[in-house]
Amino acid sequence: MVDVVDGIATLEYTLTNSPKDYTINATYVASEYYISSKTEENAILTVDKRDAQISILDLPTTITSGQTITITVLVSDNGFLVDGGVVIFKLNGVTLNNTEGGRLNATVVNGVATVTFTVSEQYSAKDYELTAVYSNNLYNKVNETTTLTISKANITTTINPLYITQGENTTLTLTLYGQNGNLVNRVIPVNIKANGKTIIGVNATVTDGILEITLPTDTFKNNYYNITVILGENSLYNGLTLNTALIVNKDDNATKVE
Repeated sequence: MVDVVDGIATLEYTLTNSPKDYTINATYVASEYYISSKTEENAILTVDKRDAQISILDLPTTITSGQTITITVLVSDNGFLVDGGVVIFKLNGVTLNNTEGGRLNATVVNGVATVTFTVSEQYSAKDYELTAVYSNNLYNKVNETTTLTISKANITTTINPLYITQGENTTLTLTLYGQNGNLVNRVIPVNIKANGKTIIGVNATVTDGILEITLPTDTFKNNYYNITVILGENSLYNGLTLNTALIVNKDDNATKVE
């Protein structure tokens, strides 16, 4: 209730209502000189959604396949931190999913929304547009975009000397890891040399980290060979060169290969 002064009644009211149209009417309470009355027509009060401001905080400068990163978004309203609402994330316009297959999202608490995201091998090394989209019933939808750069990762593995029987082929098996400990799943160009001469040149499919290649060693006559394995770079991984030895065990009963 407010007083009428010079024919005018003024009410200051802080709106906390959800955005929509509201019906407003006024009732005059009877006084010593006047009877009570109310407005003949209702007024319409339209509460619009507010505008929030969001920003993506700094990302790591070097991001590689298999790495888990933290993405943090700050949400404010003219300098005041916003509470509530949800932020989802997109990479080159495609909504990111969590490990359960649902949308990767975070609730805004005291102006901050944070998620963790593991960079899978489906993303080649290049620049991507990372977009954060904020939604809240009280606010207009707003988004912010920044650049997320994925760099080529290094491959690690171990290689042991190879022992074969003369006249037989052998299989080279390597377990390949990305620099973040993830098993490699990728097509990798492979070149293998024996004493400097190329004996294998293929694009090999690596599955669950396992690279298997059959070496044509059935014609090898020497007792010892220097083996060089060259894993070429691709769109996600840097190249790697490995060196090992191949020792031929000669079987006197085996058929001699001329």
